[in-house]
Amino acid sequence: MKLSSILFAIIGASMMIAGLILGLVANSMATTAGHEFFAQRNDEDGNITMEYPIFGEGGIAGDRLITRILIEARNTDVVIFGGEVDGVPIERSRVVVYNMFFPFYSVNVSSGAVNITNMLDFGMLIETGGAGLEFNGIHSFLNRGMLRRRRQQQIRVYLSDDDLLHQIDLQLENVDLTMVNLSRETDIFINATGGTATLDNIRTDSTLRVDALNSNLTVQNVDFGNVAMNLENSEMVLDLSTMQSSFDFNIAPPEEDGELGSLTVNGNSFPGVFIQRRYFVPDNNDNDDEYEDNDAQSRDDGEIDEYVRVTIILNGGSLRLLYPR
Repeated sequence: MKLSSILFAIIGASMMIAGLILGLVANSMATTAGHEFFAQRNDEDGNITMEYPIFGEGGIAGDRLITRILIEARNTDVVIFGGEVDGVPIERSRVVVYNMFFPFYSVNVSSGAVNITNMLDFGMLIETGGAGLEFNGIHSFLNRGMLRRRRQQQIRVYLSDDDLLHQIDLQLENVDLTMVNLSRETDIFINATGGTATLDNIRTDSTLRVDALNSNLTVQNVDFGNVAMNLENSEMVLDLSTMQSSFDFNIAPPEEDGELGSLTVNGNSFPGVFIQRRYFVPDNNDNDDEYEDNDAQSRDDGEIDEYVRVTIILNGGSLRLLYPR
């Protein structure tokens, strides 16, 4: 190696060591003065957290119109709260990241969407944000929380009812998803490989679309305008029993050769095909009057024009469907 190359290597290493020392000294001085040196916070459970308000002053979106949230996540937990948490209203929409460290995740805004991902590699030392390029600085690597025992990573999204949102798009690999208390006109798209998903207390006239491979899913206490699913070797409980709606069911195995899934409907087994249209018309005593009319004829109560269309391809695995009796 040439002498000049050796000198440049020594100078570079010296500058890096000096930067690390300065960072540690600055952190110590900031702590003594009662100031925060790291953007991350430590919660009462010892987790390292980073919070990103979405809208308004100081938010990552500012005054820009945001209509979509895209989460691409692997080997983590994803929790989405809507409206309130434990009875306390969510006043400001925000993203909170737990036990993740730059450059292994990114939260940014582009093309009218909030993009959240932990599918990054170590080489991405420059984060692409909504307003350009942002280098987070060497002190991003100095937080002692990185050296502690490994804690479960998690992405939490809190959505205020005051903020308009048209679509939630989730691309998940080996993720445990929980989505609760959403009441808005929002399409929900979930593409899951492995992991689990629980959707509870979701109210929308829009679409739920699920593509799942080797996953375990529970959907309950919900209202949707349309339901479309493609389930492959997955276990699912789809509980529509709280809905007061008419249904157009089409549940069948894939057109191509595939293993026939196990299907039960309100406790009754079916040979993999369930194609029926069902009306539910409450009477004056608030008791559901269920009847079936595959010819789509109307009753004296008046013609029913709208249905919740439930279309599911069941390829292996099992589906347990519940709807109002």
